[in-house]
Amino acid sequence: MPEWRRFRKDNNIKSIPYKLERTYSDEWQGTPHFFGTEIFSYEEAKKFIKKFKIQSSRDYVKFTQTTDSVINLPGVPYRVYKNEGWINWKEYLGYQKRKSSRKEYASLHDAKKILYPLNLQSSKEYMNLLRDDVDFKKTYQLTTKPTRVYKDSGWKGFQDYLGYIRISKFVSYEDCKTYAIELGVKKSREWYENKKSRPKNIPSDPPNAYKNKGWKGWSDFLGKDDNQ
Repeated sequence: MPEWRRFRKDNNIKSIPYKLERTYSDEWQGTPHFFGTEIFSYEEAKKFIKKFKIQSSRDYVKFTQTTDSVINLPGVPYRVYKNEGWINWKEYLGYQKRKSSRKEYASLHDAKKILYPLNLQSSKEYMNLLRDDVDFKKTYQLTTKPTRVYKDSGWKGFQDYLGYIRISKFVSYEDCKTYAIELGVKKSREWYENKKSRPKNIPSDPPNAYKNKGWKGWSDFLGKDDNQ
């Protein structure tokens, strides 16, 4: 094609389109067909083009339009060879489909079976395990991003993934109530004022901590008959 365009320009032939393939796109079969040049058979074309290691139809079209030495190759092979064995571009160009770079991981079910016996108690412990034991991670195809990998496979959080039982950070309502009464707290204000001196498993805000776990009001909590 470049040779034809140079000829057209040098001879000032404006009556014939500059881009033939675009003007005659519905019928276009390539430069050889247009100029009456003998083209390769389907098998000859495959053998010839394979050595150039072209990886896509777009690269092929560009190659035929910019290289003068390929006058025997059709620009639109799927039209020219449609009755001579054409299958698809991959078969015609002879390239191998690239392998997916996407990593394969264990299914959520299999990952849980592997992890449950390890008795991991947090996502941090899980991440540390994969960081410190790369062979274990690779052998069992475990991921450092399970929330993303299993988001469409039934992910329910690390507690379910690792199989640990979340332990409440506060004592039960009755135990907390006993603590308050033994401490001699008489009013809710006193409870809030002394929050810094309490153990970590005693909540600073019992109404919220025990909202659905037995809370009945400050009178009950402090062992009094009237509201404070």
